[in-house]
Amino acid sequence: MKKLFITLALAAATFVGANAQFIIGGTIGGGVNFTKASYDGDDLASSTNGGFNIGVKLGYAINDNMEIGLKAGIDWMQVTNKTYSPDTKTTTDGLGWYVTPNFRYAFLNSNGFQLGLQADVELFGDNGASYGWNSFGFGINAKPFVAYNVTDHFVVDAELNFIGLGFNYIMNTEETAPYADDEHKANVFNFGLNVNSNQAAATMNLVTIGLAYKF
Repeated sequence: MKKLFITLALAAATFVGANAQFIIGGTIGGGVNFTKASYDGDDLASSTNGGFNIGVKLGYAINDNMEIGLKAGIDWMQVTNKTYSPDTKTTTDGLGWYVTPNFRYAFLNSNGFQLGLQADVELFGDNGASYGWNSFGFGINAKPFVAYNVTDHFVVDAELNFIGLGFNYIMNTEETAPYADDEHKANVFNFGLNVNSNQAAATMNLVTIGLAYKF
């Protein structure tokens, strides 16, 4: 019996070792959103939100269907608000960071094409804007992904952020004036569909595109 267990353990280790692969790659995403309000044909206000994120990812393919990984990167956001009566315009910039361990399971894997579910644990921060909000938060979400093996080593994939399900908790601190000691704090909790973005910049990030190399 002891020999049988040893034989099975060695066979399992050989199987996992033969199928496991290390992964290194990068991701990019972003988008822009424009809104405009009017009353009786007269323009009142408009807002333009835009941003992008770029990052690197490391991973380990346990087998053909399961993968664990880690993503890290930065994102940038710009928000422009304009009013027409009176005529004013303000522009806000923000730079943030994120670190995201994740797990993937492909429930469809055929002819190099994969469709599956990705679970993320997010840690993130954002410097807000000049005299604006500084943020730190965390969250957990799940979202679909699609991937295609271009070759035995190169893989392209897309994370479908627009149908994610999860929650995040954001802690914000605001300075009311430059170098002022007067601070305000606000905490935000989000739960539901499309709660998958770690920063305000990522709220326009409907799809994240990735390219990876498997060793």
